[in-house]
Amino acid sequence: MPAPEDPLVGRERELAEVTGRLARRDVRLLTLTGPPGVGKTRLAVEVTRTVRSRFDRTAFVDLVPLRDPSLLLAKVAHALQVRTVRPGVLLERLAEALGGRTVLLSLDNFEHLLQAAEAVGQLLEAVPDLKVLATSREPLGLRGEHLVALEPLELPELRNRPSLAQLAAVPSVALLLARATAVLPTFRLNPANAHAVAEICVRLDGLPLALELAAPVLKVLPAQAILQRLDHRLSLLTRSARDVPERHRTLRAAVGWSYALLTPREQSAFRTLSAFPSGWNVDAAAAVCGLERGEALDVIRGLVDKSLVRSQLREAGPRFRMLDTIREFGLERLEAAGERKAVEVRLAYHLLALGERAGRALRGPEQRQWLAVLEQEHDNLRHVLEWSAQVGDHNTLRRLAASLWPFWNVRGYWVEGYRWTRAAAARPLVPEKPCWLRKVCRTPTGSSPTEPAGSRSPRGGTSRTSSAPWRGPPSVRNCRLPAVRPRQKPRPCWRRPPCGTASRSSGLPWGEAGG
Repeated sequence: MPAPEDPLVGRERELAEVTGRLARRDVRLLTLTGPPGVGKTRLAVEVTRTVRSRFDRTAFVDLVPLRDPSLLLAKVAHALQVRTVRPGVLLERLAEALGGRTVLLSLDNFEHLLQAAEAVGQLLEAVPDLKVLATSREPLGLRGEHLVALEPLELPELRNRPSLAQLAAVPSVALLLARATAVLPTFRLNPANAHAVAEICVRLDGLPLALELAAPVLKVLPAQAILQRLDHRLSLLTRSARDVPERHRTLRAAVGWSYALLTPREQSAFRTLSAFPSGWNVDAAAAVCGLERGEALDVIRGLVDKSLVRSQLREAGPRFRMLDTIREFGLERLEAAGERKAVEVRLAYHLLALGERAGRALRGPEQRQWLAVLEQEHDNLRHVLEWSAQVGDHNTLRRLAASLWPFWNVRGYWVEGYRWTRAAAARPLVPEKPCWLRKVCRTPTGSSPTEPAGSRSPRGGTSRTSSAPWRGPPSVRNCRLPAVRPRQKPRPCWRRPPCGTASRSSGLPWGEAGG
């Protein structure tokens, strides 16, 4: 049994749940699942140490060094001190040695040996009094398997401004304080650093590994300085301890271990989906990843099973998102693969089509439904507005701002709506796409700024089909950009129609166009 030097913090409820379920007669295989760095191994160690007195024999097996699934039973036999020289009778030898005894077998980090899961099932059938506690980022997929999905630690509430005592009792804050005082005994939670400490826990998603990596940095930097550097957390949070497994020395290595186990199609989808700042649904994933809806659902299900994507049930259907720490790794991989610009363009096309459709529907009987949709996608839409302003895609900025103005007006986002419509009005509509955008989308010269490759050009006829055809939604694929001439002389406000009516020449609300 490994002997952890640090006490378990913030997992009292999970510890009680797992130990209670192992005490049930019908639970023989219990698997702890969860994202990278959530603390599956640490909890499994504590559970094994807590319940070992109930069993005649216990063994904790670290499977990380094992690469050949066929050697799993040999590894288990070595841990249980069962010796045999004949591999063909290993299962029978284990059943003979363990027969009549109650045994707890803890198998840590099973995710890369899922091909050997059948051997675990055979071992459970051969040894009636055996219980297996496994940790894996993906379920083993055996009959009778019980799952405990380990979530990140509870986060503090930033809006209510809790007292110092209440803040210190939050599990994620308690863990950060415990590890910080271990390396810096003089560190204390005080009114000057309380908000920064709480926000660090929120920005790190409550992941125990991330919090443990952040604690030693407090010896060098104050909490406020660490908070300002968390936009690059994968490079900031590292650990130099030599007795820590390589995959736990950095956040990048922890997430990279899971990424390496994905199939090529799952890796491509993982990189692409990291471009969504605040989650997506199946239709959005299909549009941006260039997949059919069924294919997108299969890929997302695989990423959820591997604990890299989280699923949330909503009234409108399931919605998916990544933890910010995992999303940052995905963006790094997206940039390294040279796919960032193309994915951002596809994301902008999809959200522009959604925004324009919602803008039209907000004036009809489905207004309440579409207000909820836009509220859910608001952070994604903000990202597209900022991206289009940054790269100079003026048409997307103007059209999206015009479509969102009724939403901003109804929901009270007046300052934000005013800022974006003013910024959009200051930029001219251009009939042609910038050269770098044509290169990214593989769109021939002369097509419109928001017209995908392979569709009809504004003058009629068909554009040359690219080697990577557009697979976005029809509302985007068939869009046309009319030849728009900038207004020479803006009308006075008193002559304009009521607020919320679109201007024919500018594509912006009358109350904001022209300046």
